[in-house]
Order: sequence, then C-alpha cells, then structure tokens
Amino acid sequence: MQLLNLLLFWLFFGILSSHLAKKKGRNPRIWFFIGLLFGAFGVALLYLLPLFEKLKAKKAVVQPKPLPPQSQRREFWYYLDTTHKQQGPVDFDHLTKVWKSQKIADHSYLWTDGMGDWKKLSELPDLLQDFKMIS
Repeated sequence: MQLLNLLLFWLFFGILSSHLAKKKGRNPRIWFFIGLLFGAFGVALLYLLPLFEKLKAKKAVVQPKPLPPQSQRREFWYYLDTTHKQQGPVDFDHLTKVWKSQKIADHSYLWTDGMGDWKKLSELPDLLQDFKMIS
C-alpha cells in the first residue's frame, strides 16, 4: 500500500510539473520527468528557474563597441554627394558625420588613395561596418 501511495505521489508531481511547465512555455515532457524524480523540489525549481535566469542576465557584461581601425582614421576620403558632386578630401571623422547626416548612403561612391576606381559604399564592407558601429 505504501508503494502505491509513493508511486501516486511521484506521478502527481510529474503531472503537476508537466502542466505548469506547459503554461510557462517550457517542455512538458522534460518537466514531467523532473517532477517525477524530484517531487515538490521539481515544482519549486520550475518557479525558481526564471529568478536564476534574471540573475545570470544581470551578470552578463555588455562589451563596448570597438573603435574603427586607426588606419582608416588617417586616410583622406573623397565622396560623391546626393547631387553627384565630388567632395573631399575629408578625414574619417568628417566622413562619419556625413554618413550620420545621411548625405551618403550604401549606394554612394567613395574613393581614397590605394583604390583603383570609385566604389559604392556597399562594396566596402569594412568601412560600412565601421559606420554602423559608430552610429
């Protein structure tokens, strides 16, 4: 008789854990077995788990955005504005301000020493990534 009561007790907590887990958007099958094995501790764990997740999220350190490579900061750039007039030479900081003010976009043409021809900003992924990191 005690064995039957013990089995019913475990089964009750397995079903309860499964039901509560489904309500909380967790996998009910896994939580059925957790409730079955750990009983009331499994149900308590189901309620305490979000608290642990919040603590873990608070401890996560947000990494600062890295600055663009210094080599690009020393180059002088030329660009075609919205009226296709050549502008420049400008340094990287000025070019960044032009990007932020939306006077150049992905389809704008740019050139600097060492480039053969003018290229669209979208063809310069490193430079485009630098702009997006700063913005």
